[in-house]
Amino acid sequence: MQPQSAYDLKDLRVAIIDDNPHMLDLGITMLRGLGVGEILPEENGDRALANGTLEEADILVLDWLRQPLPCDEFMGYVRDQEASPNPFIPIILMRGFIQEFHVSNARDMGMTEFLKLPISPSRLYERIVRVIERPRPFIDAPGFFGPDRRRH
Repeated sequence: MQPQSAYDLKDLRVAIIDDNPHMLDLGITMLRGLGVGEILPEENGDRALANGTLEEADILVLDWLRQPLPCDEFMGYVRDQEASPNPFIPIILMRGFIQEFHVSNARDMGMTEFLKLPISPSRLYERIVRVIERPRPFIDAPGFFGPDRRRH
């Protein structure tokens, strides 16, 4: 399952949050197959915040959350420099049904990378590598804090 890689991901800690238990299990399986050293699974954003998952993770893989804390509110908290334990964490946001405005909205909420469902190990690995190889500078502007929304 592991794509050929130049990266040994055994020291990487990846939090994965998905409110669909089957998709959460699939994501965990893929991350294990990629050789990720520590996987921090959560079933929703509230539990991730309560358990301190964001503090421990290097990367966050996040499904478009619906309950009990909607995705836009959760990402707003993650990017809140005063409230969040890790406002600079790279966020790979997963979503099934995508139109251009979904990507724009997610970008404006502070996501780092976008991953259209269904996911595959190679596409997940590609996004992780992109976060490692091309970290995006953070912008602190009125009404926005997050990775630079422009692609270079």
